[in-house]
Amino acid sequence: DPGDVVPAAFEDVAHVHATYGAPKVTAKAFELAVERGISASLDLEPPDIRAAPQRLAEILPFVDTLFLNEEAASAASNVLGIALHPGLLKPGGEIIITLGGRGCRRIAAEGLLEIPGFKVRPVDTTGAGDCFAAAYLVRKLEGTGAAAGLEFANAAAALATLDYGAQTAMPRREAVEEFMARSGRGGAAQTDAAGRINA
Repeated sequence: DPGDVVPAAFEDVAHVHATYGAPKVTAKAFELAVERGISASLDLEPPDIRAAPQRLAEILPFVDTLFLNEEAASAASNVLGIALHPGLLKPGGEIIITLGGRGCRRIAAEGLLEIPGFKVRPVDTTGAGDCFAAAYLVRKLEGTGAAAGLEFANAAAALATLDYGAQTAMPRREAVEEFMARSGRGGAAQTDAAGRINA
């Protein structure tokens, strides 16, 4: 319930990432984040949009980074009655649309950015989108630029499809860096945050 989202939970928090599965809870979390100057990101899935379309326009102004796949982007645009654009988010906000094996697209005030995916033979795509969002947010919070952050996120998501399960397939940072180096599409990322990629 929204009442369970208490201010004390936001102490020493650098970023809030949420889904839209419980819109009232998400709205409360984002309101508290904005009050404290904490950045926020939202992962939108088509079923959630269709279940509670009326609150979406109210929640987006609290969002710095909006993650969607192509189906969700279409569903959100239909619900809002207008095409998705960064002006719907917080000032300086960005919309990131994942395109599966084709990579991703970033829409921001400064323009459109498309980063191609990495060619792999996927075994299980469960959790790849979550891995992508986590990897991108980690790099963003470290101060990495959008293009490099999206490249890292694409690589992490590609690796996450090479094993079964959303948790067990999540790659470690070192594995992502090695994969990128082998692909010739990026050097090693910063290594000050060891362990599994999570926000």
